[in-house]
Amino acid sequence: MTGGSALNAPSRAVGDASAGRGLANLRGTGRSVLMLAGWREARWLMRSPLVLGGLAVSVWLVWLNNRIRPGDFPEPATIFWWAADVNVVACLLPTTGGALLAAQLAAGRSRRDGMEHLYRTYPASAATRSGAHLLSLAGPLILAVVFIVAAVAWVAAQPAIGQPRWWVLAAGLLLVALGGVLGTALGSWLRHPMTGILVALALGLIEIDLVLTYSNPIHLAGGIEWLFPWVDTAGVLTALPGLTVPYPPPAHLAELAGLIALAGVAALWPVAASRRAVATIAVAALAITGWSGWDQVQGVSTKTQAAMASQVILPGSVQRCQLIDGVRYCYYPAFAPLARQWADAVDGVLARVPGAARTALTVRQVWDGNFFVPPLLAPTGLTSNGGGAPSKLATTVSNFQGALSKDPRLIIGSSMPPVYTDANWGTGSTLGAAQLALAISAAEWATGLPTTGRAVSYNYAIPGGGSTSGTAVLACVPVGQARAAIAAWLAAGATPAARSAFVSSAAPGAVVSTQVGRDWVATVQLAGSGPSVGLNATVQAVALARRMLRLPARQVESVLARRWESWLRPAATTAELASALAVPLPRQPVARPSLPYTRGSATYGIYTPPTQTCG
Repeated sequence: MTGGSALNAPSRAVGDASAGRGLANLRGTGRSVLMLAGWREARWLMRSPLVLGGLAVSVWLVWLNNRIRPGDFPEPATIFWWAADVNVVACLLPTTGGALLAAQLAAGRSRRDGMEHLYRTYPASAATRSGAHLLSLAGPLILAVVFIVAAVAWVAAQPAIGQPRWWVLAAGLLLVALGGVLGTALGSWLRHPMTGILVALALGLIEIDLVLTYSNPIHLAGGIEWLFPWVDTAGVLTALPGLTVPYPPPAHLAELAGLIALAGVAALWPVAASRRAVATIAVAALAITGWSGWDQVQGVSTKTQAAMASQVILPGSVQRCQLIDGVRYCYYPAFAPLARQWADAVDGVLARVPGAARTALTVRQVWDGNFFVPPLLAPTGLTSNGGGAPSKLATTVSNFQGALSKDPRLIIGSSMPPVYTDANWGTGSTLGAAQLALAISAAEWATGLPTTGRAVSYNYAIPGGGSTSGTAVLACVPVGQARAAIAAWLAAGATPAARSAFVSSAAPGAVVSTQVGRDWVATVQLAGSGPSVGLNATVQAVALARRMLRLPARQVESVLARRWESWLRPAATTAELASALAVPLPRQPVARPSLPYTRGSATYGIYTPPTQTCG
């Protein structure tokens, strides 16, 4: 590993007298440093198996952590640039470790090989050689630049929401530079190869502990975690709508720059001609590092947290709205590209709704991510996986998000009933499920069915012993109502992909028994978009909708248009709709009661309190 160095190759220097005379003429000049560092030493670092191995691991991590995998449970991950750019920087940590090890080996080569006396006869001073080692770190930095550009292009092709922040990505270059300079400093003082290995291992274990948020043995107290902002310690960034992002703060760039300067001072100190100048640099670097570290340890200010909370509970104050085909779509700015994708599903529903009902519809994006977790919410102790007592802001946001599925008047300016969507949107094989969910909510709005439920508190004594209690949000069931089949038909026919998803979701395995009043009814739960409770329809209504899909669309539209308002009344029955369409009325299976029971010491089943018929 030492044979490829241009700086420490005595056979070349001794064997080439003319090169020695040329270096002597340039001794003490900046050109000498450039020649000695040059491309030979930089290219040696670029070709080092340690650097290239670290880079290969970095490439693998970017691929592993930023690929969309349709079909994964519960849904494909949505890539947000305000989290992905931090992730790209985090993936540079193996490259940083490789640069640290290679630089430590290069800087400690002369002492490790016992050739210090020979190097003293060279025309270049020890300070020049140390400076050359520092300048040779341009090699790993070039590789890091190529890595960042390629990673950004690949993540953008996924696609990703938002825009990468280049000042965040710049922290990745400083991170690699810090690893190289630290390795050079270690090599200047400690020549044994195990020194770099042990330091890299210790730093790696710290990072692993921070990454494994829920299973790590130690949680850093207070705001200390903010000193490591290249790690999204608890998925905080992915739980934000991208307007106010708490970290990594700009102060982290200053922290890295200060640490680089301190490591550089340590590398040059043994050979420095002017210790006073080097000490001055060290004091300035220490001041910058200390200030930036103190600033980050303070954590996220209450003002910033309040802004983050406000963006969730008052979406209308920060969202942009766009009118597409008469429908108003309101979204967080970074999600503007999704508005037209939402419109495909909504237009597919409204195109078959008689009249101009679409003019009153607003599709609003809401946020249900929980970002008030450590380190925003301080852990109760060093070994605690849970957070401390929730703050007022955390409680307010949680209450608001819980009310989205049960309070139709929660957000001013939304349609009635509200049609919500959220941060996730399907891609590939999951696009149909996403389109169907939004189409169901739009169809419920069009047919007058509620998209929200009602909160019910219960305390149920389990037969055989024990009890269960809690609060549930229940969706009403349009038992025997024609509008349930109409809503399912509108949603299923919105797009070809939604139709396929509907056929799958309406399979027999999805049938459940629901208690409506005192009766038990066989139902199929069709999920709505966002926090919507979805359409809880009878098996008969869903089966009738599937038969309607087999008929020519114009035939169904003609039947519905003749008495549209009448079909939307709760009194209009599925039997009447089937008769008007001239199709057999599907059978409604008899539902068996589904209640929890005890057998021995075990309890089986989950209790759901009775719901009611949609009015």
